[in-house]
Amino acid sequence: MVVRRLASLYAMVAGLLAWVVLATPWSSAETPMVLAGAPTPVEPAADVDVVDGDLHLQELFDPDLELGQEVTIYARNLRRRVTVRLSDQPEDISPEAMKVMRSILRCHQSGRRHRIDKRLVAALGRVAARFPGREIEIVSGYRAYGGVKRSRHFRGQAVDFKVQGIKAKEVRDFLWGELDHVGVGHYHSKGFIHLDIRPGHMKIGWDQWREGGKYRYHPGWTAL
Repeated sequence: MVVRRLASLYAMVAGLLAWVVLATPWSSAETPMVLAGAPTPVEPAADVDVVDGDLHLQELFDPDLELGQEVTIYARNLRRRVTVRLSDQPEDISPEAMKVMRSILRCHQSGRRHRIDKRLVAALGRVAARFPGREIEIVSGYRAYGGVKRSRHFRGQAVDFKVQGIKAKEVRDFLWGELDHVGVGHYHSKGFIHLDIRPGHMKIGWDQWREGGKYRYHPGWTAL
């Protein structure tokens, strides 16, 4: 009698447990039970870039990603042409790019090289970004001697240049509107722009209308 009642009670409990398991709704977000020894399914990796909006995270964290604008620079007096990538931020300019610029901006009279200010190279990077695909022609970079006394060419802080196919006044106005603590000179007879870096000083602009002529400081375009 007792054995029959225990067996009947056991059967009722087992049936109740089975009903609870079958009646409970399982969420698709829950992890299903996996029996010991059963292989765990592995989803194949998607063959696509990880994208956050318009930003490719793969590119964001790529240590080999190059910054800046690729530009071709021609040193007229050296008869040498190079292609280099220049950033418009001094801290982003690579050592390799600085090595190239030190070579292409060396003194064309003596062949001597000098340390070039990164801020000057970054300013050329801005020019490259503003006029993409346009070759920059170097008229004069570092000078070991010659020219105006106390010229920033002697310090590797000045460059005279042209931008292929762009009027000098357009380059001049761009530099004047974009940069601070610089000197911008427009040499009308030769059609080139002088740019120098002068940290801690107010920017200044000037014209020279004929070779060997007087400098005219604070011309009308500096009021723009």
